[in-house]
Amino acid sequence: LEHEERKMMKRLTVIVLSTLLAMPAVAEEVDRRLDAAPDGEVYVSNISGSITINGWSRNEVEVTGEIGRNVEELIFERDGDRITVKVKVPRNSGRGIESDLNIQVPEGSSIDVGTVSADIEVEDVKGEQKLNTVSGDIDTEGGQSDISAGAVSGDIEVSCQRQEAETRVNSVSGDVTLFRVAGTVSAESVSGDVIVDE
Repeated sequence: LEHEERKMMKRLTVIVLSTLLAMPAVAEEVDRRLDAAPDGEVYVSNISGSITINGWSRNEVEVTGEIGRNVEELIFERDGDRITVKVKVPRNSGRGIESDLNIQVPEGSSIDVGTVSADIEVEDVKGEQKLNTVSGDIDTEGGQSDISAGAVSGDIEVSCQRQEAETRVNSVSGDVTLFRVAGTVSAESVSGDVIVDE
């Protein structure tokens, strides 16, 4: 009897372990900070999900939000005046890589953001902006610095403050909308609508 009980316990242990291994990993909450230069560069890369960037008065970068259950890691590091925020995913990644990042940066920062299907939203950033996505949407506010925004099938909306700057925006099949722009303006869409309100 004791021998049978031991065998049954072993079987139960194997079943429990198998069940735990078969369960998908869950999404992970993120809350991290790094000291930053007041006018440094912040590079952000996130394949899928969303990126929201806000400028603030602190000399630090804060990343909060949620990374997908199948993400390898969130790279968050500083090298001189450049800070990198990168969602690293497996090579043959499929589901479970959607990550939603909320990023606070010093308001004088320049930002360089790249995504595949993640949406990009930017507010209160005074430095130069380079924003690129394949199928996500871009919504940004500009100040006196240059803005470059590009998408393949996403919509792009840029709101400026009639400051003298260079604004370059292009989308292949998405709509492009520019508000209160001044300076040098280039707006193009192959098959979408283009609206420029000066």
